[in-house]
Amino acid sequence: MKDLRQSTDDRKAVDIGNVYAIVNGEKLEGVEINFNANLRGADAAVTVLNNLNASLHNAGWVANSVMKVAQRDAQVQSNGDQDGDNNIEATEPDEGEASAAG
Repeated sequence: MKDLRQSTDDRKAVDIGNVYAIVNGEKLEGVEINFNANLRGADAAVTVLNNLNASLHNAGWVANSVMKVAQRDAQVQSNGDQDGDNNIEATEPDEGEASAAG
């Protein structure tokens, strides 16, 4: 059995597939997972799904995952979307904002 105090330097993220949101109009109806060839065997798929299920019940893991999205969104807003339309329209500040700034 592996010693849990052992260094975790050998940890790595392995691409095992894609997650798809199933939407109807603007309503989320479900989630699908399409495993790729890096995941071998039904037992491995069960293990991944069991770990995902446990992670989804862990508030810390969920918060960390959500914060990654929030950080990415903040970076896209500050840098502009490098893959899309880089035209950002400036809007005039409201009168209250203009007087507070000046």
